[in-house]
Amino acid sequence: MFVVLLIFYLGHKGYLFLNRKLIKGFMFLSIISIALIVLLSNIEANRNSTGIKAFIHKTQNTFIELFEPIDTETLLKDRRGLWEHWRAYEATKAIEQMNNNGTKGWLIGLGFGSNVDLETTVKLDGKLFDEVSSIHNGFVNVAFKTGLLGLLCYCLFIIHIFISHQRFSTDNKNVLVNKLIVATSIYILFNSLVITGFYRPGEFSIFLYGVLVGLKHKAELNPINIKDVH
Repeated sequence: MFVVLLIFYLGHKGYLFLNRKLIKGFMFLSIISIALIVLLSNIEANRNSTGIKAFIHKTQNTFIELFEPIDTETLLKDRRGLWEHWRAYEATKAIEQMNNNGTKGWLIGLGFGSNVDLETTVKLDGKLFDEVSSIHNGFVNVAFKTGLLGLLCYCLFIIHIFISHQRFSTDNKNVLVNKLIVATSIYILFNSLVITGFYRPGEFSIFLYGVLVGLKHKAELNPINIKDVH
């Protein structure tokens, strides 16, 4: 949520538009990210930590879950580390199933009704599961369901949201709404890395995008006449 707050702050200030401010915004975000990574990596925390250190450990582990390769067989032998690598574990299992289905699995996926076989039994939300219908990594989730073709469409849609609402392409009309829409596209990008993206049940980002586009078109269809205001 802190990342979301930062994204919308940069968007509101115009640092996500394709201009010189974007470079400044990218540099600012990079500096903040590097500083946080260095700071968090120098704080000792583990799964038994409490309070603020428990939050720090969860934040540290987020980077590991996203980018560190894992050995699923080792995790299953010693399940104490399974939850700390859960996102990576379920994504790895999804990719393994795609590999097992060959070219077809990678091209068009296994279908929207397909489930990821966890090859173990886990307790989620108080219930036991040995397979799940969706996973945290939204990009892998889309690829698993619809293949690389679906993933390409998913990524192009996010890029479309970002590009088509840039200020220069709309003659400076609805600038504030454009800022929020562009920020929403960046939010969807980050969201897709950690919590499934806009296919997650209850996810509001795609509805936020729809509301903002609706407001934009309504304003364009009913422009305010300055003479009427006076």
